[in-house]
Amino acid sequence: MRLPACSVCKQKWTWKETWQASLRLDTRIPCPKCQSSQFITKNSRCRLMIFTSPLLLPILLPLTSLSPVLIFLLWGLLLLTYITLYPYFVRLADEEEDHFTEPLKKQN
Repeated sequence: MRLPACSVCKQKWTWKETWQASLRLDTRIPCPKCQSSQFITKNSRCRLMIFTSPLLLPILLPLTSLSPVLIFLLWGLLLLTYITLYPYFVRLADEEEDHFTEPLKKQN
């Protein structure tokens, strides 16, 4: 696993820079080194969605006979794992990739 790198200046981002960038509401993320606009790639967003899905597991756990304390600890462990590993799943591009129009462009 590796941290993301700017697609323009090729400088690796730190774990903290990646997390700070992911908390932005804008899809454009300025590179902390060269200030060029970066975007999270489409494949990276898909991987992140799959990686995020286990965080929903504790919603179903009350249906089991596990104690609430154990459910809370399990969810905390999942959340801590997500926070720690998230930056390693991010990949960057200098153009925004659209989920919906890319398949249409390939057909034409």
